[in-house]
Amino acid sequence: MSTKLKTVLVVDDGTGIPQERLESIFGGFNTTERRELGLGLAISRKIVDQFGDVISITSTVGNRTTVSLEFAQFEKQDAAAVRAVS
Repeated sequence: MSTKLKTVLVVDDGTGIPQERLESIFGGFNTTERRELGLGLAISRKIVDQFGDVISITSTVGNRTTVSLEFAQFEKQDAAAVRAVS
């Protein structure tokens, strides 16, 4: 069974994230908001990692931030072939 990658890009045209913050952006309790826990990206990374996929962030201060999600897309198989394997 072969796989192809599908990429989803989420672009934020905000103020960007400084390079020194990008290093720890996926760590837990990483937030700039007072009322937030800062767990969203940490949980996202954990889920994506468990599926063997990739999440990454690039950012330019004063310009934008891009979150990239790369998912493996498996080719469809004949249902009979799947039953024969399992």
